[in-house]
Amino acid sequence: MARVRQARHCRARSKRTGRPCGAFAVVGGVVCVSHGGATFRVRVAAAQRQEREALERAMVYAEQRLAERIEAWIAERREVAGELLGKPADEVTPKDVRHCSLVYGRPDPYDPGPRLRLDRRFGPRRRHVVIRRRR
Repeated sequence: MARVRQARHCRARSKRTGRPCGAFAVVGGVVCVSHGGATFRVRVAAAQRQEREALERAMVYAEQRLAERIEAWIAERREVAGELLGKPADEVTPKDVRHCSLVYGRPDPYDPGPRLRLDRRFGPRRRHVVIRRRR
């Protein structure tokens, strides 16, 4: 499958006309090859930008999953406390959950709950990006 091209255009402008360059910028960069996108510094900055964006996407996904797991964990604790107290889960308060965990030992009072875990499948694909200087 072919790599999808980013839709970012070069931000360089012509000295003579002042109009923007119509070429596509290098992947992860802001200028095209003819306006300096092939230089070592620009390629390194583009690679760093891509890594940072991939990491941000991974963190957003991990935080969403954590929020879902916390909601499910709280709902499960309320259901257990509701069964022990004979109440519907909607009417169970955090105080009731604490009372049940101390008196009955359920839900587990030592359960710390879900933690933030990064799913490495959604992070950067390449571990070490090697950018070589052109000779």
